[in-house]
Amino acid sequence: MRFYIDGRHTWTDRRRPFGYGRHHGRLHTTGLRDGFHRLTAVVRSRRGARDRSSVVVFVVNGASGAGAETFEPDYDSTHIAVEWPSKAGAEKAEIYRDSTLVAERPASAGRYVDSMLWFGTTYRYTIKLLDASGRQVGAYGPVDHTTQSLPSTGFPPAFPNSAIWSAPVGPAATSSLSGEFVNFISSNSDNANMTTRSYGVPVYEAESGDPQYGPLSCDFSCNINGVGKVFVPPGAAPAPGDDRHMAVISPDQHTAWEFYQPRSNTSGAWVGTRSGAAMDLSGDGVVPRPYAGPDAANFSLLAGLVRPEEIATGRINHALELGIPGIGDGKPACPATASVSTGGVIPEGVRFQLDPSLDVGSLGLPGWQQTIARALQVYGGYVRDNAGVLTVYGETSSATLGGRHYDGWALAGGGVDSSQDSQTFSSKFPWSSLRAINFTYC
Repeated sequence: MRFYIDGRHTWTDRRRPFGYGRHHGRLHTTGLRDGFHRLTAVVRSRRGARDRSSVVVFVVNGASGAGAETFEPDYDSTHIAVEWPSKAGAEKAEIYRDSTLVAERPASAGRYVDSMLWFGTTYRYTIKLLDASGRQVGAYGPVDHTTQSLPSTGFPPAFPNSAIWSAPVGPAATSSLSGEFVNFISSNSDNANMTTRSYGVPVYEAESGDPQYGPLSCDFSCNINGVGKVFVPPGAAPAPGDDRHMAVISPDQHTAWEFYQPRSNTSGAWVGTRSGAAMDLSGDGVVPRPYAGPDAANFSLLAGLVRPEEIATGRINHALELGIPGIGDGKPACPATASVSTGGVIPEGVRFQLDPSLDVGSLGLPGWQQTIARALQVYGGYVRDNAGVLTVYGETSSATLGGRHYDGWALAGGGVDSSQDSQTFSSKFPWSSLRAINFTYC
């Protein structure tokens, strides 16, 4: 086990476990300046390979901030938690990431968790402390910090415990209507696209200090208020387009709030939504009857959403959500719990799978389409909504849309053109090699 203070190797202990603050582990801080520091303990195997590590932020001499010029974060692949000491007269803290103002907090909070960061990327943070009149009375940083790499399993799905979204299709039987359904898909595949701006889903992550609203009104019966107050970060906005979808994730609440046509008042406070849901992230990702969820099938918007990190790593660990030009009349196919019929052929909720034996790498498709194809081979895709063209739903992300404060699609690679409103599928994409999985009506 090796110990590092502020990245500098301090000592090695091979004989016994080390516990912070216990009788057999003592942290000596002689020579360290007052303020925040970071202790990292790294466990290595006998061959020297890094096995695991932990990080503890500590303060020398209980410094209150006078003279302290740095702050230290906890971090993972998508988060960095920045902390700052108190300052006399400070009322507000402005948190800057790479010169972009990403949040404002009461100076007394002393901590902010920056979220939706790109993995393996260095960011520069600066904290400005302001008094009640807006005059700057303190500043901390700039300090550079780097997010961790994604785990070997890839970007985590929104609903990891849901067999609906996170379990492979496997040897499921083919529907007797598969031929008719696939013919409909194939004949409507011209201009098929993946949403990356309009009609996608901007995603935001709420922190404990973000504003809370509610109860929100619903035009249709919905459970958007199902866990109490609704968290929405400042600056959040729905996607362009008629649907105006939006999703807010709260890791602390283990909840996602998902909206269809949300609305705010003239003061900017969120007051209602056409429909929507408060989704338990340990649940199945489906809104139960009799509620009206954020889309026509009552699926979670996040459950089947394609994220830029998934395209960048070439791996999607969940089923996808599809829009098709025309939804069949009658009841939805399970697991969908609602339907809005538009005179089509295929019911809401039908699951499609791309032929697993197909070598998608030999089709001349750009990388992002190969990743979509492989996800359809393993997990398939569910019909979620009526759409003007055949659609795979992706995250809405740009420098001004979504909660990243940067364009995730510009980093995704794989041939994604982030300057476009959506990404058009190649005419070589094998839509005719889909099959419809056998289903029951719900």
